[in-house]
Amino acid sequence: MSFSEEEINYLQSQRLARIATVSADGQPDVAPVGFEFDGTYVYEREGRFGPGSYMRITPAISWSFNLDGRPFTHDREVAVRRTVR
Repeated sequence: MSFSEEEINYLQSQRLARIATVSADGQPDVAPVGFEFDGTYVYEREGRFGPGSYMRITPAISWSFNLDGRPFTHDREVAVRRTVR
């Protein structure tokens, strides 16, 4: 799996990620979580946050856009990057 340099820089600058799931009846749920990105995997693990349960996530598809945080305006097109891993 490979993220672009811009995506890696963004991931390493963030303190929280959001984990989203959808129940069997279609109800979405999103929760903020602490995370680490080691260049390959996204974790919640012992280390930066201490002991506890964690997941190692390997994205199959990732979406990224506006990683530089510029304001959205009506006259600027936003490029969306979709990567299948």
